[in-house]
Amino acid sequence: MVPALVKAQELKSVSKVQLGITYSSYGYSDFGTIRRQYGGTTYDGIDYAVTGLAYVYHLDDEVSLESGLQCARHKLIRFPYAGPNDEQDSVYRPLNLLTVPMVIRFVPKKYFFWNAGVFLGLELKGDDHFDNQSGIGTVVGFGWKYEFKEKIELYLNPEFRWYSVVPFYLDQNHHRLMEVSLRMGLLYRLPGS
Repeated sequence: MVPALVKAQELKSVSKVQLGITYSSYGYSDFGTIRRQYGGTTYDGIDYAVTGLAYVYHLDDEVSLESGLQCARHKLIRFPYAGPNDEQDSVYRPLNLLTVPMVIRFVPKKYFFWNAGVFLGLELKGDDHFDNQSGIGTVVGFGWKYEFKEKIELYLNPEFRWYSVVPFYLDQNHHRLMEVSLRMGLLYRLPGS
């Protein structure tokens, strides 16, 4: 009887696929350039929210791949360049992006992970006030996770995103959106085969 019970436990498999939702709005977003710029228009991030669907595939116990679809809405304020005797009128502008991340997650401990990768970012509505943010961006972060009975996983993931590192539309001094955020996620592990 005991050998049959051990054999049944060995046959039980855990799915390698998790599906879920993510959300972040706690953090900071701003524009920056790779080269230092003096004078000219400046931007400040006021508010943002990123919601998404997540797909995680576990290669083994320590390494997994994460992808999905995320929609980001940023509210930014633009301060145009003004001379010493000019008034500087600020302008509030929305910036909407759709991203598809390709991230690798390394889990060295049961409750802790590192993640890094790239993402494809597409600006949904062009705005002449900002450099177009469509392009390939980078993401790096770390996080804490807790899994309930190998079915449901909750995680917190502080991360840094830099949009349009490789822009599809390049200006001479291209401004890139940067985001430091706390991403929260809820994942469900699909039943094993």
